[in-house]
Amino acid sequence: ALGEDEQAELTAMLDPAYEARGDAMVEVLTLRMGGMFSAMEAPMREGLSKAYAVRFDEGQLADIAAFFATPTGSEYARESMALFADPQVMQASMQALPAMMNGFGDIESAMREAMAALPAERGYGDLTRAQRQRMAELLDVDPAQLGDLVNPPKPLDETAEQ
Repeated sequence: ALGEDEQAELTAMLDPAYEARGDAMVEVLTLRMGGMFSAMEAPMREGLSKAYAVRFDEGQLADIAAFFATPTGSEYARESMALFADPQVMQASMQALPAMMNGFGDIESAMREAMAALPAERGYGDLTRAQRQRMAELLDVDPAQLGDLVNPPKPLDETAEQ
């Protein structure tokens, strides 16, 4: 029931680096996923180009580029999902699989490294008296019970194990 400003205020109390932490996570994941997709791109393009060449001629491909506005576009729409089951595309996917798996191999250490420069998240004991009072007001709880409600931050290693 809290508004966005109140949620942001609570978040800032418990994790002053919340936005930077989120940005760091997105950056690590984007880099890793980008690497994975880069590894997949060449084999997938090759497999798809072979499959398209078998199923469509140049005129049909030009019509497809007009984005389904033609009878050929309708044919493409019917065939497009079958292309991903084509043996050549499946073979290309299998070729890319080891590179995809390697791209994820060190994501945990990359995430830990990205978080290392950020200050630790805060627990109840890290809050000032004024922050505890304000948090109790925002959450509409008795200040004496607040310590039971605020979970201590979990280290990245512990989060990854769960």
